[in-house]
Amino acid sequence: MIRSGYVPVPTTRADTYSPEYLPQHLPRMLKPHSPVAVEIHVRVERGQAGRILPAGLAWANSQKVVLGGYHTAVLSPTYRLLHNTVHGLLSQREFIQSNISLLQLAEFAELVSTYENEIDWGEWHRRGAEHGAAREFGAYLTLACNLMGVPWPDGVRKHRLARIDAARIEMAGNRVGKLRDRTVSMKGRLGEALAGWFVNFFYNLCRPLWVWRNVCHVEGNIPLSIGMMLKKLWSNLGLRVGGR
Repeated sequence: MIRSGYVPVPTTRADTYSPEYLPQHLPRMLKPHSPVAVEIHVRVERGQAGRILPAGLAWANSQKVVLGGYHTAVLSPTYRLLHNTVHGLLSQREFIQSNISLLQLAEFAELVSTYENEIDWGEWHRRGAEHGAAREFGAYLTLACNLMGVPWPDGVRKHRLARIDAARIEMAGNRVGKLRDRTVSMKGRLGEALAGWFVNFFYNLCRPLWVWRNVCHVEGNIPLSIGMMLKKLWSNLGLRVGGR
């Protein structure tokens, strides 16, 4: 890639990791005057997202294609949709923080539209459900239906909490806009803050089990795992403490 003109993108704070976290890709590479950055991954994702879509499974569900005259492999449509889902939901605690990206949902909708006859929705849902993420997948699909016009697929059962989670995430997105609007009165800001506390309280009442497995991305480091667990418990009191 370097011989082809690619250079490493300067590291930003968002790209840095604490020593206890193992990054899933090398520094981004960018070719001057090209809008696309390339990341060479050593794993698909970290944490729960990586458990749902491990590297071996990604390779097993790849397809050979020719891009720009080069033979390469890309994920099958079903697993491309699965990757978008775990990346949009879990990679940076998006579901937990009620912070689902509209860009990720738009890509999800585009994939569904482009490959509607090739996507195995049963497999997509099964991968999430087997790892305790049926609720998260249901919420993501509900948001795609509500905001992007994606039709609800046959064979995917609706989770009883997914609609509430989708409402929680939509409410959080609307609240951010209002809190940044300087024309909103103090009373309005207080109301939005109370609404935010309410939706977070609901989430904490129904906290997914996988959250507690995701306290650390280094396997076998028991002292560090205990420390991250204590941080997570402490953050439940409403205090902002680092750690996934």
